[in-house]
Amino acid sequence: MEYVIYCDESIDTDIKYGDFFGGCIVRSSDIEPIVQALEDCKIENNLYSEIKWTKVTSNYLQKYQNVIRLFFSFVREGKIKVRIVFQSMETNTSPSPKKTNTLSSITSF
Repeated sequence: MEYVIYCDESIDTDIKYGDFFGGCIVRSSDIEPIVQALEDCKIENNLYSEIKWTKVTSNYLQKYQNVIRLFFSFVREGKIKVRIVFQSMETNTSPSPKKTNTLSSITSF
């Protein structure tokens, strides 16, 4: 069986978490109908470029949510598997605070 893997990263930091890496794995036999459904949903919602939460406005929130709901319907059906890894940015309570190098993960949706 062949799989298609999509990956992305966000090298942005917060007080607690940063350096997010995510991936989706899809069976090659499922990829065409999933991509087509997501592209159709984007077009129906007048979303013609990359979907980024940083671009959301109040006028587009519902449109973004429509695409995300469709995406997670495929996750619920087991057609898309999602993995996310991020780095903990919390500091130690020792006299010389430093960032930890601990990677945490959300292993399944």
